[in-house]
Amino acid sequence: MSRVYLKCVPYDKGMVTLGLEAGVDGVVVPRADVAATSQLSRCEVLAAEDLERLALDSKAEELIVEDGRVAGAVITNAAGEKVTVKAK
Repeated sequence: MSRVYLKCVPYDKGMVTLGLEAGVDGVVVPRADVAATSQLSRCEVLAAEDLERLALDSKAEELIVEDGRVAGAVITNAAGEKVTVKAK
């Protein structure tokens, strides 16, 4: 099942509140705002600086990363960078 996260960088309390009311599964905010956002909700709050960014070229690549089926596989992302898939 898919999970929906709201990325709110730069931080905007009104946007976070709107996302929480809409029922997002989690919120991604700047590290400095994690504590304040955690007080607003019971959902997962992540710091944007702690997340790895990975642009993928195809749905197949997305599924490989999402499932963690092919740990150690090397994928070339949209920027032409070689990325190794980590196991979950």
